[in-house]
Formats: sequence, C-alpha cells, structure tokens
Amino acid sequence: MTSPVAIRRCEALDLPAALGVINAAARSYRTFLPPEHYHEPLMTPEELRREAARMEVYMAVGRDGEVVGVMGLERVGD
Repeated sequence: MTSPVAIRRCEALDLPAALGVINAAARSYRTFLPPEHYHEPLMTPEELRREAARMEVYMAVGRDGEVVGVMGLERVGD
C-alpha cells in the first residue's frame, strides 16, 4: 500500500528536489525530440528559480516527505 500524496506550495527548500524531478522526467523526451531540442540537464537551478518566480502558483507533490512531482500555473494572454 502506498502512502497518500500531499500537494502544497513549493518552497525555496523544495527547489533542488523539484529540479531533480523535472530533469528525471525530461530524460524520457529524448526518445521523440530532435537532438537539437534536447539537452541535459533540461533545466538548470537558475532556470528553475526564474520559472518558479514567473509562476502564479508553483506546487510540490510530496509523498513520505519527498518531492515526487511539481506543477506550476501561469496565466498567459486572454
């Protein structure tokens, strides 16, 4: 039986774990992205800080005290 997940605001202390989740997930992209569009790491710590600052809401999904997912909300246009 797996423990439940908790969804909460992503804090500055969560960013290293969030970066790990993002870059681990991005590795699956290499199977269908053209080589010129794929690079490792997909996101650097500075890029993540900039992206998180732009987001209206940036959330961490946790299980057993570990960040296992991230999501952000950004309003664009109308």
